[in-house]
Amino acid sequence: FENCSVTSVKFPDSVVNIEDKAFYSCRNLKHVDFGHGITHIGSKASWHVFAACGLEEVEIPEQVTYIGRGAFWSCELKKVTFHRRAGKPPASGTRERSSRYHDGLLAIASDAFSGNIELEEVTIPDNMTHIGEEAFKSVKIVHIQNYLSDIVTAVGESTIFADNVGYTEIDINGKSVFVPKHIKTENRRKVKKIIEDWIDGTADDTDKLFGYAITLNEKQETAIKIYENTKSENAKKYLKKYSKDITRRYLEEKRKEELIKFIGFGLLSKQGLQEILDAAKDEADVSAYVLQMMQKKKTTADRFKL
Repeated sequence: FENCSVTSVKFPDSVVNIEDKAFYSCRNLKHVDFGHGITHIGSKASWHVFAACGLEEVEIPEQVTYIGRGAFWSCELKKVTFHRRAGKPPASGTRERSSRYHDGLLAIASDAFSGNIELEEVTIPDNMTHIGEEAFKSVKIVHIQNYLSDIVTAVGESTIFADNVGYTEIDINGKSVFVPKHIKTENRRKVKKIIEDWIDGTADDTDKLFGYAITLNEKQETAIKIYENTKSENAKKYLKKYSKDITRRYLEEKRKEELIKFIGFGLLSKQGLQEILDAAKDEADVSAYVLQMMQKKKTTADRFKL
């Protein structure tokens, strides 16, 4: 059905596999019902099954165990739901257990959901064993109950695209770490080790993860998010060093809300605030906030002298 104008697909339970480019570039395709028979959406040799389709939402049923490479690459996805079989599994060794039962999705290949820029948040099934590189590279928040070291590369992006500044919040069983999108290959193992040590409780250097970003801008953006959520001294020291550069960049990029939030951290000196006030003279709301912060610093200093 490649390049077809089909808008909806419903699979019979007799179908167990969808193979290479079966619905590639079906731009009008908005709904897929996978039925109860399909276990594989693509394979190691079958790529881009639904790539470049118009899908905005997909529900992966409980019997699917594998999603192939680039299966939903560059669609229009905003929501992905992975269903899991309810209830207890059959006893080990029984026919049902050996021939039909599994506990949901086990593996997602590389690039499976990449290129979906509106897919901001996803929850990974509990019993996953493998997630390929860049499978969720556009996603901003990933929830995962049982940590997989694959998740670092799954949410990352090739260093070739390092100008695409970003980070991912990885929520592991209710606690979050913030990882840059672009990490050199030789540093990935170090990042994974930091997260694993944090999970084990042997060390906590997660507030230094911003340092593994390739570009200065991405280091700054990741450090801001870490500081905003943890008030880390490491992130604070770094941000104070680059506070003028950050505020200047936000002004140039017309990111006023983020600029005001950053100024609110209180990391800029009086001189730094004055420089921003001079530079933002045409931005009334920014100027008003800077003046407010300057007055606050003055009042605090006066109180200290008293």
